[in-house]
Amino acid sequence: MISTLRSIWIWTSAAALILAWLPVLAVIRLFDRDPTRYKTGRMFRELGVALTKVSTSWKLLISGERIADPRRPYVVVCNHQSFADIPLISNLPWEMKWLAKALLFRLPVVGWMLKMAGDIPVERGDRVKGAQSILQAARYLEQHC
Repeated sequence: MISTLRSIWIWTSAAALILAWLPVLAVIRLFDRDPTRYKTGRMFRELGVALTKVSTSWKLLISGERIADPRRPYVVVCNHQSFADIPLISNLPWEMKWLAKALLFRLPVVGWMLKMAGDIPVERGDRVKGAQSILQAARYLEQHC
């Protein structure tokens, strides 16, 4: 019974947070003139932080070297195992652009948020479009996203 209530709490909270975040993200995007959409992307990642906090059974510990300049380009590679990995990765203390299945960008709400944040769609199975996605990621790295 408790696990059912916890699950209901997490899914309801997640849905409410996502729906509340959409207009906030849209307003930030309107005023974000950075070509890498840094502020918009960072606010989108903050949604992941909020989702982590409502998932009361999750215990997250981030350790390691502190990043002095969050705008310095890095490449972080994650092969996530579940949907939980996505908000957990958002807790890293810098903005990042995600490469994600193009299908996700066609979804309402979440797809809109991915586009506003400047994340990069990847068409799986299409080598040319896959290469274009990598080139877009390289442009972001050059612009110190």
